Amino acid sequence: PDEPAVLEWEGALDYAEAVHRARIALTRPGADVEVRSRIKLLICDDLTECDPSQVRLLAQLARCHVPCVLTADPDQTIYGFRGAVAERLDEVIDEFPDVSVHHLTTNYRNRPHLAAVGESVRSGVPVMPSSSRLRRRANHSTSTEAGTVAALRAPSITRLVRKIAGTLRHHRVAEGVAWRSRAVVPRHGGV
Repeated sequence: PDEPAVLEWEGALDYAEAVHRARIALTRPGADVEVRSRIKLLICDDLTECDPSQVRLLAQLARCHVPCVLTADPDQTIYGFRGAVAERLDEVIDEFPDVSVHHLTTNYRNRPHLAAVGESVRSGVPVMPSSSRLRRRANHSTSTEAGTVAALRAPSITRLVRKIAGTLRHHRVAEGVAWRSRAVVPRHGGV
């Protein structure tokens, strides 16, 4: 038997079917009142990571007048394999009623030099999303601890790997920087 038949036999649902059935249930008369009485606040940790069906479910809940807090980082999307697309922000934002966009511009995780490198890397990538009201604002950091950081770019993955290895080797041999004092944070999964 195929997977849907097995799930049906077990009385179970896979994730996509659960989302689909929830969307159907929200079309019932009076569903909005019931939803409002049960859900006081809906928080979506990252809207850019939702697939189209999940976004539509969230939008349906918002149209039931459930207060929503939706976060999104248009500069990253890791669930592309299941349909998440950062560029979709332009499309989906209008599905939500009474949207108010707030930009978080203070970076509490990174020191100023790391935040500066992150911004320099981000400035070299295509602007996402195209809507200026959704586009991220430049970050600044609140930390003051010193260190050295660099953003390396190259025309190919092979050249980038060689460039990183050469830079690390130079700092070790010429400057005596310990291996444990360094880290490489790749922006591309192939590095």
